[in-house]
Amino acid sequence: MRAVPAKSPSTPEEANLAVLLRAVELYEGVPRLLPRASALEDAGRKLASRRAAEAVPHLDAALNLYTQAGAERDAARVRRRLRAVGAPRRRTSSRRLAAAWPELTASEVAVVRLVAQGLTNGRTAEHLGISPHTVSSHLRHAFTKLDITSRVELARLAAEREHAQ
Repeated sequence: MRAVPAKSPSTPEEANLAVLLRAVELYEGVPRLLPRASALEDAGRKLASRRAAEAVPHLDAALNLYTQAGAERDAARVRRRLRAVGAPRRRTSSRRLAAAWPELTASEVAVVRLVAQGLTNGRTAEHLGISPHTVSSHLRHAFTKLDITSRVELARLAAEREHAQ
């Protein structure tokens, strides 16, 4: 997916693009979804203004990460960018996940899915690029809405709902 200019940047615009593409490279091994998605979106946006075809893989990857993280507004923004460069994308798995968890918000679903896989609040926060306190808040709200009191119950419920889809 790397689209580095062939020669050293000669204009400030090319230098900016090179920096954005380098950020994408640096975030590749980072498990935090939102910062990775943001770097990909920024690079895709810059590429779209010059080379639309090269922007699509970056924007697609950003869309997938935003969807995985439950960041609906960010995903919608990237879908609009993809439409603008002639590569429209449909809503993907977030609708299916919403159907499995109709009582929860998209952010709560993202947290619940990771916690149900056994991640701690800290690891979930790192993965989503949010604070551990936000994870705790989403979990409290989800537990109340789902009428459960433990992570074990959450894991059982997640297995039932997501395998029934």
